[in-house]
Amino acid sequence: MAHSRFLRNFLIVVTLVFAAQASQRKSVNITLYYEGLCGGCHAFILDQLHPTYGKLEQYLNLDLLPFGNADMKDVNGTVVFNCQHGPDECYINEVQTCAVKYVHPTRKLLDFVACMLSHNDPTKAGEPCAQKVGTDWGVLNRCSTGPEGTELLYEMGLRTRGHQPPIKYVPWIEVNGMHNVTIQKRAQEDLFGFACELLEPETPRICKKPSPYYCFSEHRDFFLDQLWPTYGKLEEHLHVDLVPFGKAHANIVNGTITFKCQHGPGECYVNEVQTCAVKYVHPTRKLLDFVACMFRQEDPTKAGQPCAEKAHADVVNGTITFKCQHGPGECYVNEVQTCAVKYVHPTRKLLDFVACMFRQEDPTKAGQPCAEKVGTYWPVLDKCSTGPEGTQLLFEMGKRTHALKPPMESVPYVQVNGVHNDTTESLAEHDLFHFACKLLQPEPPRVCSKKPGSVRCFPN
Repeated sequence: MAHSRFLRNFLIVVTLVFAAQASQRKSVNITLYYEGLCGGCHAFILDQLHPTYGKLEQYLNLDLLPFGNADMKDVNGTVVFNCQHGPDECYINEVQTCAVKYVHPTRKLLDFVACMLSHNDPTKAGEPCAQKVGTDWGVLNRCSTGPEGTELLYEMGLRTRGHQPPIKYVPWIEVNGMHNVTIQKRAQEDLFGFACELLEPETPRICKKPSPYYCFSEHRDFFLDQLWPTYGKLEEHLHVDLVPFGKAHANIVNGTITFKCQHGPGECYVNEVQTCAVKYVHPTRKLLDFVACMFRQEDPTKAGQPCAEKAHADVVNGTITFKCQHGPGECYVNEVQTCAVKYVHPTRKLLDFVACMFRQEDPTKAGQPCAEKVGTYWPVLDKCSTGPEGTQLLFEMGKRTHALKPPMESVPYVQVNGVHNDTTESLAEHDLFHFACKLLQPEPPRVCSKKPGSVRCFPN
């Protein structure tokens, strides 16, 4: 009983300490004035704001104002909007204004906005994007087509038109309440690096350059900076196959499969969670978000060198054991994600799940909250990744990995249309979106042809 009392007191102290730390955490405030059909606004949101928020969510405070260069006037007691790119833009602005009020938390709001803006026709993207991020389209539709949406957009217009100094173009970006040419340029070119600088001297570990303990960054960065955002833009045209095994070892000992992962037990767990997610988390977008969330962890001690020895599957006395490059933790991560590959569908949901795990400070503890976040059933993944099914699935991943031709020398190992070479690897890791668009010629989707031209939209 005394021990139990001590434990409760200890937990209270720890909770208070962490609460105090959270309240003192430094943050960056970003205010974005934009409009629904401005190419420069799309580019900033999709290429800078959305991925940066995914990495630094707990350090950023975001305020979105979708009005831009529109005009508004009173006609016989009714507010009439005239948007720079026509009535369609007014509709998009109104939908996203309603989303600012009704879609929470900010992560879900930004996912919804980015989803709409990456669509070939954003005016038709509201309902499918609401379903994708798990928000109620009925609420947004009633708001955006009724008097409430008009009133909310009017308030956005008052804030935009009443801004001092006057807003001269969009996207108009304020950081910590300030706007100037330098801030605008830094934000549009490298918002992540800019935000990291502003968080000094206590910069989050995710901002720091890779150390010998942070070798996991290469395949994490590919997933977060290339695969995840590219799939968001080209979802209807891409088929994604995730194999979360990497440089692990699998051994069979006395009829039992065990894994030893490159980055330790945590990685084995993450692999297994994501393997289960491949099966259970659908659509692919949600799966990728889950995987990306896992990869966005901040603790380099949970990662390691992805380019060390190649994974092998060895059989010892009839029992499979895995030896992962970064230790048992890595084996666990591999096993979770292997289970996700089987159980999480469609691919969108699977990627959401994997991305979610990778965002966490400790991916080995991210399975359940990420499953809840993307709307998949955690007990299925947990049962899979901690039981014989996950072991068998990860063993199959190991066989596929070990059988690669040419052999895998490093991870991430990216195949495009079944082909892997230095050229495809380089193109995929540096600009997967445009690489995929090129492969979709002669009829690439409309999103491929969107060119921001000027990175800003000026009033007519």
